[in-house]
Order: sequence, then C-alpha cells, then structure tokens
Amino acid sequence: MAMEDAGTLALLLARYCPLDTTNSPTVDFSLFEKAMHAYESLRVSRTKTILGSSVELGKTQQKRAESKLYNAWREWSIKAQVWAYGTLPVMRPGAASDYMTKVEEVVLE
Repeated sequence: MAMEDAGTLALLLARYCPLDTTNSPTVDFSLFEKAMHAYESLRVSRTKTILGSSVELGKTQQKRAESKLYNAWREWSIKAQVWAYGTLPVMRPGAASDYMTKVEEVVLE
C-alpha cells in the first residue's frame, strides 16, 4: 500500500505541481489542492477495500488460533486455492492493481 500511495502521489504532483527549472528550481503549487483531491479520490476507496480484506483475514487468523479443527480445514483450503488459482483469490486485487493507469484516467478528466 505504501508503494502505491507514494507512486500515486508522485505522479499527481509531477502532473499538477511541475518543477520549473528555467531560472532557479521552483515548484508550482498553484494546483496542489487539485492534486490532493485527486489523490483522495483514488486512494480512499482502494484503501477501504484493502482494509476490509485485512479485517477478514484477521478474523480468519483468530478462528485458526482458537480451533485446531478450523485451522486444519483452513490450511487445506489455502493449499487448494493456491493450487487452483496460483494465489489466494483475496490477494488478487492487490497484485492486479495498476495505479499508474488510474492516475492517468483521473488526470485526463
């Protein structure tokens, strides 16, 4: 998440607050607020989704700690999902996210 946040912020600042190198290096902050609104619109929904997945994984881990039977079933389930999908389905949205494309879509609006 931190890398996506940093990448998103860097792309937005480069677009909305360009570096002027003509005389002495200065940054144009006139559109800084617009960059921050774009950042929020991109990141808040994404982080809510990830937070929800994290909460669900936490609940699963708590159940595994409380029940040996559930732990055994969950361990088998994880292995079966990784065998079938190459990863856990809950992890796919993170790996498939393309923040650069999403930034470009927002910038072009």
